[in-house]
Amino acid sequence: MKLTIYQSDKGDCLLLSAGTKDDPYHVLIDGGMGESYTTHVAKKLGTLPKLDVVYVSHIDEDHISGILKMMDDALEWRIYDYRQEKGISHPKPEARRPPPLDRVWHNAFHDQIKKNSGPIEDMAIATASLAAASPELMPLAIRCQELANSVPQAIQLSQRISTKQLKLRHNEKAGKLLEAGDGKKTIKVGPMTFTIIGPFRDELVALRKEWNEWLSANEARVKKLRAKAISDSAKLAVGSFEDVEAHLAARAADLGDRTQVTVPNLASLMFLAEEDGRSILLTGDGHWQTILNGLEKTKKMPKGGGLHVNVLKVQHHGSENNITLEFCRRVTADHYVFCGNGAHDNPDLAVIDAIVASRTGTTISDNPQAKKKYKLWFNSHASITKTKLRGYMEKVETRVKAHAVASHGQLTHAFLKEDAFPAWKV
Repeated sequence: MKLTIYQSDKGDCLLLSAGTKDDPYHVLIDGGMGESYTTHVAKKLGTLPKLDVVYVSHIDEDHISGILKMMDDALEWRIYDYRQEKGISHPKPEARRPPPLDRVWHNAFHDQIKKNSGPIEDMAIATASLAAASPELMPLAIRCQELANSVPQAIQLSQRISTKQLKLRHNEKAGKLLEAGDGKKTIKVGPMTFTIIGPFRDELVALRKEWNEWLSANEARVKKLRAKAISDSAKLAVGSFEDVEAHLAARAADLGDRTQVTVPNLASLMFLAEEDGRSILLTGDGHWQTILNGLEKTKKMPKGGGLHVNVLKVQHHGSENNITLEFCRRVTADHYVFCGNGAHDNPDLAVIDAIVASRTGTTISDNPQAKKKYKLWFNSHASITKTKLRGYMEKVETRVKAHAVASHGQLTHAFLKEDAFPAWKV
């Protein structure tokens, strides 16, 4: 297997490849933001003979919007080709032509949530506008606005892959949802085997219940608060703020705090990909407990034990809410891939510290491979990220370089400054 890491703004975008020159297989793992897809990813993908799988881990904008842009481009080219065949004049698309697409792995939001997906989207929009009126609730506003942006994109993606538009195979004919089981649920892509490690059905049921309870508890309240806010668009009344704070604001974050992880993230579609003794753990924005549970239930890791993989795609851009030292000690890797450009202070410095701590000193992992050399990969750099994020990325680079010096050669690192790192063997 070979891995390509793309520059993708604050999101994820990776390409996993295997096979031979005459019989290649390619899996695109998320698409980053739409603009970064057009700028950095499209021209690279355009050189591929095909994409065997487009894998969307979950519906967040920073994972799905680049995929949606690719699907939009593919549809534009399909219309153009059709009209050319019919002798009908039609402008040639300005976007780069994506490679031929075969199938998509994507758990659609409306299939996960069922009947209330529309009202939940409306609630997210209302909550975002209310919370934005108070600096204390700005993190909540951002999370809700990102959800409000992501849901319609997810619906549009489902429409693109339908039989009426791009006619792509969806979720291996396994029903509307891909989910893990207590046995090994595997999918073959050429020589690669993908074992689903999450989500499990009970997790999807619990998440659906959580969404619907949130909607039921807050729908009337948010409508009431929105009416109050009309009289003063610049600032919520104190009573309104307290009401929102009590019922909508998240609790203070601790490392690995599950309450700080959004519901779409908890439902991330996750895989352990393997080929010829090599492995890569694809975690989306999943939570550390969900990942360990999935590895244990699929017998990929002993209960209470550990696992060493060649590559760990560090979950949720290295957010402190999705990982703990315990996870780092139990799951070690030769290569750790961070997708994030400093947005939301990700990759988090505490997460980098936890990974390093799991490989050195008194908190070192019990995995025999923990003392071996390892590398941290970052798909951004202070020189290429957005101006307001450069200061934070400089902190990340400084911290990583300090750890590398202290490791005496055990830790190496790479920060991306171009469109992508050259593909490297997993």
